Amino acid sequence: MTLKFQYEVRDPIYGFIPFTELEKLVIEQPAFQRLRRISQLALTHYVYPGATHTRLSHSLGVMHTASLMYQSVVESSGEDLKREFYFDDSSLSRMHQIVRLAALLHDIGHSPFSHALESVMPKNKKTGEQYKHEDYTIAIINKIIGDIPKNSPHQISKESITDLIDRKGLELKSFALFFKSLISSQLDADRADYLLRDSYHCGVKYGVYDHPRLVNSITLGFDQYNNPFIGIKEESWQLAESLVLARYWMHFYVYLHKTRRIFDYHLEEAVKYIFQDKNLPAPSSLNKYIELDDGSIWEKLKKNKNNVHCNAILNRDHFRLLYSNSKVDSDYENTKFSKIIDKLEEQNIEYFIDSFSSNFYKTETDKKPDNADSYFDPKEIYIVDAERNITPLAEKSTFLSKLTKEISFKNIYVAPKNKKEAKKIIGELK
Repeated sequence: MTLKFQYEVRDPIYGFIPFTELEKLVIEQPAFQRLRRISQLALTHYVYPGATHTRLSHSLGVMHTASLMYQSVVESSGEDLKREFYFDDSSLSRMHQIVRLAALLHDIGHSPFSHALESVMPKNKKTGEQYKHEDYTIAIINKIIGDIPKNSPHQISKESITDLIDRKGLELKSFALFFKSLISSQLDADRADYLLRDSYHCGVKYGVYDHPRLVNSITLGFDQYNNPFIGIKEESWQLAESLVLARYWMHFYVYLHKTRRIFDYHLEEAVKYIFQDKNLPAPSSLNKYIELDDGSIWEKLKKNKNNVHCNAILNRDHFRLLYSNSKVDSDYENTKFSKIIDKLEEQNIEYFIDSFSSNFYKTETDKKPDNADSYFDPKEIYIVDAERNITPLAEKSTFLSKLTKEISFKNIYVAPKNKKEAKKIIGELK
């Protein structure tokens, strides 16, 4: 039983995105339509004016890309799936629909302005850990999307969808969970879409790569313990490398742009002020949470325009970059950084320190065969040869060795009215 695509929507990245009757029912849900009012890149349009696209268009794009990746796996490895994991045509079709729904819904729990407000999400009272947008996603699928998928010919449960988003894996048989890497991994449909989409709307080329060839090169491989992994065909491994490099350049020029970063800070502080230092509603208060979108926050910003952070956003009167330290392992730079902070405090100049630290490609050197999570939550991108053996991409690529190292910076920002005075401090320290 193959999926019936009865509808399609025009998309600037892929031309047309087809979808099924079941997906149409999900898309029409108010909780999903809310994603039209959630910006993909928060206030990035203050730097790149075209970056006004939404989580909804991204979600449709991820569904489409995950679908193409899944089809590539089935076309190249269908016999392996049937022989090793007892799939048949019907169960492969059912799995296809589950993958598409998981991809479609993977971001449904995002807060207003997407990632920019994750820092003001509440903590789980039981664990003490801060909620993430994935927690809201699971709650929305369970409580609002509910049993809609059961009405499909495949009788899909909500648990089978959340299994590909959550780590618990309660419904799907464990061997099927390797498809989770199509939704979340270093070679997933999520980043495959957002790199192209964000590049397009920002008007840059940093995130562009060969999407058609990449998705058609996704296949299935096995490690020495016969654990299955989603990977890329050996003859196309450079495409995976280009995806990693595209992500690096997009971070360098867009996501970590100095002005974008300071607007994230102003937005966080403005929301804390608006909510009187209270956090966003918890997943247990879903109705209150899904009432919030970018528009509702904008209205609150306007009502509180006298607050310094609300004003910074409304009038683009943001803090300015004073000093940047990209050599955080340098004693000289760290000493200078500390001296600047001391001088700012001596002169009662308000400042903000923005710190970032990450490696843009992660490797897993110790993969244990008895780790139940290892084969459906891979940390590596794998190259798959003709015999279905896998090799970590980092062993093949000369570029990625540098991206596995931690990249860090620390920036100091000051209010516009204080920048001239603060720059004198920099001059005096030279």
